[in-house]
Amino acid sequence: MDKFDDVFNKRQILATLCGLITQSSDGSPVEQAPCNMPLGDAILQLAAADEVGMDTHEAIVVWQGGILDCHTCLEIADQYGDRLASTSL
Repeated sequence: MDKFDDVFNKRQILATLCGLITQSSDGSPVEQAPCNMPLGDAILQLAAADEVGMDTHEAIVVWQGGILDCHTCLEIADQYGDRLASTSL
């Protein structure tokens, strides 16, 4: 059994993505509001934000099974890719 199978199997449950940092129009950093979405989508959202250069170092995904840090989310996204998306059932 893979160490991320539990996360993949529960990709449809509600999770909260928080800690993403973006930039305001004047260039100062702004933390985005926490956002609720399916666990798989939250992981993919964090990975996409990292890919475009947003500050994701403090970002986390909180779900009923615990907390996933940025590094773990990137590993899971690399392993499962678009199969994590809520529309890929």
